[in-house]
Amino acid sequence: MYAQNSSLARLDLFAKSWWHFVMMRLLTDHQGDEKRPRCGSCQERSVTCEYKQWAFVSEVASAPSDIDNTPGRNQDMAQSPVFPQDDLLSLPKAASPVAALNHSPPNAVYSAKDSGTETAPFDTSPAVSLARTYESTGNQILTPSTWDDKAGQCKQRAMHCFRYQLVPWIESNAPKPSFGSNMMTLAQYKPVIMDAAIYLARHRTSRGETSSEELQELHHRLLLENTFVGDVGRSLLALGDLFNGGPSLWPQFRFYHQQPDTQPEPLEDIAEPLKSLLRFHIKIDIATSIMTNKPPSMKLPLSTGRPLSNAASLSPMETYDSCLLCLLECVRLIHYELIPLFAGQSNMQSAAPESYSLKWAAWSSLWTSCMQWFQDRPPGMQPVLESSDADLNGHKMQESSFPADVYTSAVSLQANLTMHLSSLLLLAYKPRLVKLSRFPHRLVSRSWHTQKIARLAVWNNFPEQWDPLVVAALLRAAREMTHVSQQEALLDCFQRITDLTKLPLDEEISSLRLYWRSSSHSTPPTMSNR
Repeated sequence: MYAQNSSLARLDLFAKSWWHFVMMRLLTDHQGDEKRPRCGSCQERSVTCEYKQWAFVSEVASAPSDIDNTPGRNQDMAQSPVFPQDDLLSLPKAASPVAALNHSPPNAVYSAKDSGTETAPFDTSPAVSLARTYESTGNQILTPSTWDDKAGQCKQRAMHCFRYQLVPWIESNAPKPSFGSNMMTLAQYKPVIMDAAIYLARHRTSRGETSSEELQELHHRLLLENTFVGDVGRSLLALGDLFNGGPSLWPQFRFYHQQPDTQPEPLEDIAEPLKSLLRFHIKIDIATSIMTNKPPSMKLPLSTGRPLSNAASLSPMETYDSCLLCLLECVRLIHYELIPLFAGQSNMQSAAPESYSLKWAAWSSLWTSCMQWFQDRPPGMQPVLESSDADLNGHKMQESSFPADVYTSAVSLQANLTMHLSSLLLLAYKPRLVKLSRFPHRLVSRSWHTQKIARLAVWNNFPEQWDPLVVAALLRAAREMTHVSQQEALLDCFQRITDLTKLPLDEEISSLRLYWRSSSHSTPPTMSNR
């Protein structure tokens, strides 16, 4: 009897358990698991909720930091970069990130108060700086990934500076330029070119305080590339010499020289981006020759296929190249032919009379090209506003230091300044028996060309116009300015040049003020912001 009751009890317990199991399955099918309920979104879309397995990582001891929870603090933090602006210029050294963590200061997060008010080393125009895309939203732990992010942001900011500040400066922001696009394409396929561009941008911002070991390594890597890539890289790295010191150090510039085993090519036949870099080297070479009164160093063959008489059919950059090569011919003629002739250094016995005629015929040809330029300039090279010469001595000089000459582009300004400089140099070595009465009086006046150079610089402020040749021409013209108002305007102009190009001009300005002081009894003006 007892065994029968025990069997019935077990059967009843089994039945209840089975019933409970069946009901739970029904409830689960209709209502979902109690531990993992279905969300309303999944039920509306008739899909099954997925619960992925959690991934656990080892704990990392975060650096302690004092968080300011005042209103508006989080918004300011989100708008400020993680790393200070000055630190973005220098790539991180090869050190252990863990060691940096252990020796980090208590305040490991750079707040908006620390970095937001500092001036960014690179201008953000015309595009917003890439470094500001990296934002801080809380405790920043210096891990290997963030360490690599910082190095990447340093390179991004340097390439941003190169593309939007140095490239327009090198190509004069000419219409439809190809230097920038070709340069970036080459840097994409050749890492050494990208590293050279990054080095130049950082060298410019740090005023020449970059690592010499890094420069040597880049030159060694360029030796492993083909001739074209090597020439581009070396020409690019050489531009860093401009920021080591003022124009007095430009004679130490490492100018481009073609390899002995390569065939010389005229400038117009050289491919980009090497063509624009060599054009800039020619500017530096001519500027150095003007500053030192010595012959140019580059031996690049001149082009004779695009005379200035056909300037109307040329593009703006081709027109400027013709003007630049005309100036280079003038400088070479003066230093290699006319100065030795005037100094009596030529071999009088072996020199045939025809050689003297050829020299003065070359002078006459260059002078005719300059005069034809001022009379038949292409419309794109003419100023949109040009004050009359009567304003030089009129009452308007009391209101302004220089009459206005306004141009529409940096290329047109540089082309006209180049031709004024060519005319000025040719007039300084004019043959005594040559009569220039058939030309307008202003075109044969050295003072008029000097005033024009100063007016071009004072009344135009394109960031790309201040190449080394413009700077050298302005320094030469400034020595002829004796009026105090003109001297003040030129000092302000030199300050703009330093701010925009980072070219140090302190020594040249001091020498210029000393020259003004010795040439006049009045005290020369001082720069208020120096």
